[in-house]
Amino acid sequence: MPEGCEVFSKPSRETLATAQSPTEAENFFGEMEALMSEFYNVDGQGGRMVSPFPFNTTNSMESNPEYGNIDDLSIKSRVEQLTQLTDEQRHALMEHAASFFEIPPDLVAFTEVLRTFALCNFSSSMIEEATMKRKIAKGTTALALAILKDFKGDRIFSSPVKSISQGKGTHLVTVTLESGKQLQSRLAISTIPWNVFPSIQFFPCFPSAKPLANGISPPSHDMLNPLGSSAEVATSNLSVLAAMVPFARAS
Repeated sequence: MPEGCEVFSKPSRETLATAQSPTEAENFFGEMEALMSEFYNVDGQGGRMVSPFPFNTTNSMESNPEYGNIDDLSIKSRVEQLTQLTDEQRHALMEHAASFFEIPPDLVAFTEVLRTFALCNFSSSMIEEATMKRKIAKGTTALALAILKDFKGDRIFSSPVKSISQGKGTHLVTVTLESGKQLQSRLAISTIPWNVFPSIQFFPCFPSAKPLANGISPPSHDMLNPLGSSAEVATSNLSVLAAMVPFARAS
């Protein structure tokens, strides 16, 4: 358990959270560390064989064909493979692993959990330090609001992008929203999540090798990978147009 941390337990949404004693907390983390070790051990080497390059998923896939065998696993489906565990242990393991992402365990790719573990040098103590000890003082909402406060351009939310086209003239880029509204600019910087990428039409189309080279067809693209790199993070299809707004005109 990270030094200086307090641990609270909350068996269900209906019950109140209660503080655990240091002994209870140590026991919990000891049991959970053992369960997580089994969870990661998909290759008999604690995940090290299938994810040797956590900073480069493509290289991990190329270096070990076994990566493809875990490609479709979610947290839930991986836990279900651990038939030696009790129902209580499986439930606790699923909820704990999914707590890093704050979404249901059937929506998180197992490969993403494993990659997060690999990024922490396959160390359970380091992953707890990285995810639990240090937090943004006023939460992620405060961080988002601070970023929005610094940005002086226009902002558009809840506006899924339908297509992005490149043409000629002063305004080279046209972004068409699902509402039919168009935004035009001389340039656009895309931070569209790769798992959302296939839902957007690009004109002209990318060469067939381009999506593969950039990981646009990532593992388990129907699952969320919230802690991935900028090329792998999965979110909903929002129009992220901040970089083009200073030049944009609507039509």
